[in-house]
Amino acid sequence: MGIILDEVKENYYYSEDIERLLKPLLHSFDVTYMSKYEKGKSKWYYFFLKPERHMTDSFGFDRELLCVYFSYPELHSRNFEQINEILLKYRIRLDQMVCLFISKVYNAEEKVKEFSLQTQKEYVSSHFLKIF
Repeated sequence: MGIILDEVKENYYYSEDIERLLKPLLHSFDVTYMSKYEKGKSKWYYFFLKPERHMTDSFGFDRELLCVYFSYPELHSRNFEQINEILLKYRIRLDQMVCLFISKVYNAEEKVKEFSLQTQKEYVSSHFLKIF
């Protein structure tokens, strides 16, 4: 069973709602980092997830995974560009092939496919978690 590091719990943005959001991930990951992305109209949280041993053995993860939480009802191409900014900034620490989305957006999977086709980036891999 994974843990949420104290540094994350002490983050200014951490709350009981965030803890409830992250709890299902603790079966497979430790939560090692949390921040809020704010640029223009975009405001969303992101986390770094360190895979538990069974995840590294099963999927071959050797780095932490980026997990993003979008609380608003739509995804835009700028959101994917912002995710790429974070992945590039932490390219040594984060797996560049996988990003976990937590979102209430009903067509999130379609948006990811659409963005992948627009940018012709075949490496985009997404996993959608329905926690709500």
